[in-house]
Amino acid sequence: MDNPLEPARSLKEIKEPMIVRGENRIGLAVILFQFFCSNMIVNYAFAFYPLYIDDNYPSISSFETGIFLSIPDFAILLFGIPIGELAIKLGRKTAIRVATITLLSSATALAFLTLVKNDKDVFLFASAFFRFIFGLGYIGVFVVGFGAIASDYGPNAGKYNGYGEGFGGLGLFAGPILGSIFYQYLDFFDGYAFLCGVYALCLIFVIFFYPKVKRDLQDHSDADQ
Repeated sequence: MDNPLEPARSLKEIKEPMIVRGENRIGLAVILFQFFCSNMIVNYAFAFYPLYIDDNYPSISSFETGIFLSIPDFAILLFGIPIGELAIKLGRKTAIRVATITLLSSATALAFLTLVKNDKDVFLFASAFFRFIFGLGYIGVFVVGFGAIASDYGPNAGKYNGYGEGFGGLGLFAGPILGSIFYQYLDFFDGYAFLCGVYALCLIFVIFFYPKVKRDLQDHSDADQ
């Protein structure tokens, strides 16, 4: 019991631990890397899609292009809360894998849109559909990721959430730059294929190194005994 006559400690003396004992630092790195990759891909299209549409579909108006680019955000607006609730029901391991595979598969499908570039209607419908699906996977990645940080990293959770925002912001910054470079020196398909390869690496990290919930860790420990 504290001595009531002892002077209270100053706020400077009450320091938050830099590393909580037992923290999964590799798991945290995977979350941050996935935040970076997800935002990089979602912003990648903003640099070259308007140029690609102007070059191949001049009849598509600027307004239609703007609507097309905002489709992932529309998906987030409509399904952000339901997907958050679904992620809780599925559990972290299942939810993050489903979200990652959804995002990767939709981005891969977008890479193959060059196969239908002579058909305006098919291009618009397929682009809208797969970018909408992309938005659904994007929600899951961030809902599960920030939830994992909040539940697993104790007093450092606020700081690591800041890291998450920082890495996500870096992805938003890198996406348009890479998009413009790839579109100038490569082409539509090659640029998307490269990013899909990076995200496939991210999927591998998610499967093997994503932070497990305490219940999963306990079940694994019991199985080893």
